[in-house]
Amino acid sequence: MSSNPPRRRSAAIPIILPESGRPLEITPPPVTTLRVPQPATALATPCIQSPVTPSKWVPDVYSPAFVANFQKSVNTLPITQTYWTTPPPNIDFPRYIADFAGARFLRPLDPVPSLAEVKDTAEHQDVRLPTPVSATSVISTNPRSTPDPLAYHASFEKEKVVTVNNYTNFFTGLIFDEMSKDDETLKSYNLFSAELQKIGDAIFRLYIPGIRENTPMVQVGDMIKLRQVKYRQAGYPPVPLPGPGEFTGIEYVTYVYGMDKTQGYLHLRADCLWIQPGGRFNVIFGVQENRWDAPRRAVADVGFSLNAWAPNQSLSPPLRSYTPPTIQSSFLRRMFFPEKSDGVMQFDLPRGVFRRSWFDDQLNYEQQKAIDSILSQNYGNIPYLISGPPGTGKTKTIVETVLQLVYAPRTPYHNILLCAPSQEAADTLALRLIDHLSPALLLRLNSPARSFAEVPNKLMTYSFIENDSFSIPAWMTLMRFRVVVCSCRDAGLLVEARCTNRDLGLLEKGMMDAFRGINEQSEEFVERGEPVRLHWSALLLDEAGQGIEPEVAIPLTVVAPPEEVSGDTPIVVMAGDQNQLGPNILTNGDLRISAFERLFARPIYTEHPLRRELYTNYGMTGVRSHSDVVSADQNMRMLPYLYPPFANLIRNYRSHPMILAVSSAFFYNDSLIPEAENTGSLEKWSGWPGAPGLPMKFILTSANDESYEDGVSFYNLREIQIVVNTIKSLLDPTSWPQEGKDATATAAALAPIRSSEIAVMSPFREQVKRIRNALRSAGYRNVNVGPVEVYQGSEHRFVIICTTRTRERFLKNDKDKRAGLVFEHRRTNVALTRAKEGLVVIGNPWILERDPLWSTWMNLAWRHNAIDTDPEGDLKVAFCKPQTSNQADKSTNMSNESIDPKTAATAIMTACVKANVYATTIAAAAAKPAHEWRPKAGDMELSALVSRLETAWVYKSKAREGAVFGLNSGFDEDDPMFLAGIQAEEEILRRDRGYN
Repeated sequence: MSSNPPRRRSAAIPIILPESGRPLEITPPPVTTLRVPQPATALATPCIQSPVTPSKWVPDVYSPAFVANFQKSVNTLPITQTYWTTPPPNIDFPRYIADFAGARFLRPLDPVPSLAEVKDTAEHQDVRLPTPVSATSVISTNPRSTPDPLAYHASFEKEKVVTVNNYTNFFTGLIFDEMSKDDETLKSYNLFSAELQKIGDAIFRLYIPGIRENTPMVQVGDMIKLRQVKYRQAGYPPVPLPGPGEFTGIEYVTYVYGMDKTQGYLHLRADCLWIQPGGRFNVIFGVQENRWDAPRRAVADVGFSLNAWAPNQSLSPPLRSYTPPTIQSSFLRRMFFPEKSDGVMQFDLPRGVFRRSWFDDQLNYEQQKAIDSILSQNYGNIPYLISGPPGTGKTKTIVETVLQLVYAPRTPYHNILLCAPSQEAADTLALRLIDHLSPALLLRLNSPARSFAEVPNKLMTYSFIENDSFSIPAWMTLMRFRVVVCSCRDAGLLVEARCTNRDLGLLEKGMMDAFRGINEQSEEFVERGEPVRLHWSALLLDEAGQGIEPEVAIPLTVVAPPEEVSGDTPIVVMAGDQNQLGPNILTNGDLRISAFERLFARPIYTEHPLRRELYTNYGMTGVRSHSDVVSADQNMRMLPYLYPPFANLIRNYRSHPMILAVSSAFFYNDSLIPEAENTGSLEKWSGWPGAPGLPMKFILTSANDESYEDGVSFYNLREIQIVVNTIKSLLDPTSWPQEGKDATATAAALAPIRSSEIAVMSPFREQVKRIRNALRSAGYRNVNVGPVEVYQGSEHRFVIICTTRTRERFLKNDKDKRAGLVFEHRRTNVALTRAKEGLVVIGNPWILERDPLWSTWMNLAWRHNAIDTDPEGDLKVAFCKPQTSNQADKSTNMSNESIDPKTAATAIMTACVKANVYATTIAAAAAKPAHEWRPKAGDMELSALVSRLETAWVYKSKAREGAVFGLNSGFDEDDPMFLAGIQAEEEILRRDRGYN
């Protein structure tokens, strides 16, 4: 009897031979006898040891998912036929224009060339800027729309700095790079052998794994391509239809008609699509070029205007009734490249009292001064910039400005275009205006691609809907609205509808001159035509720092006047904060610099004697004191100087002073003044480990972060549990003092905070999703949970920040992808400034301390004992910091004593032995346990105080106990005598540190 067992047919998937189509017969290897190794003897040959030591293998979460070559090849084979699908309903702009203007005066804009056409033109042609043409010819031919904004020679990639002469080349090159990167990124999300489900007539449902995290970013109206493959038999490879080794060459072009992001489904319309039994599809994503049509047109329009008015160039043929302006007087030149010569000199000090009736009686002096300057336009015809740090009320200032303009006694009255880079920010503006403006005065203009579910219900009556989608009202109705609110990109609807100031002005001028028989080009010209007035008299941009410059250029081209026929200039105001989140783009070039940030860097703003840096303390951007700055620039601070074309808002109405301290010093030259009331109502929570009255803490953990969907996003399970425990303690009545409270009261009445007043944020969407699920399972469904980006502009009483990242090996990838909170200072600034009364940060100190911003914040928490350790993720011991019996010294923690490492180690070991607690396993990527972290030498000293806000809080805390020169409690941080004492102390510290 044979010792070998009988062969059985393998259950594995067979390997098919391509030549015969038959399964490959696998022959098992011969059976061999294994020899047992014998012990080595002294005479044996010595073994050579490998110098490589084995290590634990760690998978690379950023590696892409495996896709077989035969699946990829389907996407690269040539196409012989394309089946197109009916696109979603859109605005018929030619018909819209024909309703109010004849073809002789206004024609529809020419379409923007596709990306493929642009590449082909750039490779084979050398297209130069168009020759300037006359204003009257623009009426009928509109040559500004015909030049291909991306069809210039590839030399635009060499442009390094944007100037008046290279504006179009500079930004079209950046747009080209962004579109190419967007196309590359979207194609990385292609699906292979995906299943389609038919749910209606030519409507199919497709599951997209990452659509919840906007990976890929898909909107209603987007185009998606499909190629079908079919599996012949279970376990056998797919064969493209109709036969083995052949591809039909048919590609289906579908459009997104709807989506359900909560479930991850897209609803596609695909005409003429028939699904074969067992058929699956390759799904091909790509850049949606129509999204870039408006920015590309705007860049071309601005570049044409800048070059058309360039020196030594005149209109051809010249208008006899008008002298062409030079580039120095061009409106768009003043908007994008303002100079000091464009300003207006100020010789007298302002009164300081503004005789106006305010709709909002809570406006402070800086806000009122900004609005008064805008209404009087005493600063010149240049952009007025409002620098609004977090919680300073820049949106409130914009809203009040709009209302003042609407109800200003002016003939003709103002028509205002109010924009923001994002739809959410535009919705916020509209929601604040609906209490003062009726639907007859206010229009919320939305793109047809926007779904009804995205728009707040209160704004639906202020929107125009036609054919079950958003649209633009009829021309006569549009002209009646006093305020039109839209996103910057949706302002492109006005451009395509030919409702810009330039088009309307030239239309009016051409028609009136035609009625009067005036032809300024004729040799018999006698009469001069009447100048026209502008329709759009003001443009206000909120959150201007979040939009790329080509986006901001769109509404600016809407309000740009026809300088050939009108002498009026519209008011342009931009409000934003260049130290918060900027444009969300894929490339790392200059497109990340917003128009707001670039304008604020121009000399007319940066060299003004009233700029933010010259009336604040040294903060974290320098070492000079206030007196040093004044003495160095005393000549600049004396009148006369230019009327400031900007406003620096400095009063924060949101946060506790200590929550605000680091951001004020790091980003705003220590200029912020805390004005928020009732920020101490959560100070009695038992979860605060630090000094009395300090509503913030840092929870240290070194638990590992994990990846999700091949490194698309990350999460940290231990941080999630800490979040749940923190919220549970925060809402637990036993965590709060019970003196004077009715024992029969409900838990909600005993806890001074509701779950809806708590916000949890993380930079990674997978962490956000898991936190949300964990809180719902624990019964806290009303807690706000989201990524950091969605919280910009909002505020909450209590905020928990999950930094998530604990492994150093991913920091470089985070930096390259601009993800996470480490080295992402603007995102961190947004996260740290959302809290009003309480702030908790959870993270790994060894990772965070690599970032100077986080290091500064952690040192602040350490100085005031606001540190907690993770009781389950690290050793279950308290921090080994020397404490004194004096409670005041403990609360402020200003001791200069250093910590002896031997004493600390002994204390840790003793605590571990007594409690019989052992450290949990630390991941290989973690350098040290979190509980061993401590600040660097010198950060515990008084001279290391981060800002005057921390200094004021320390003095105020001591004053409550009568420990500072007999001061009583209740001193305000802005009291002149109080600040004088702080400045004197800072001067002594400065001298002690050796600064002259």
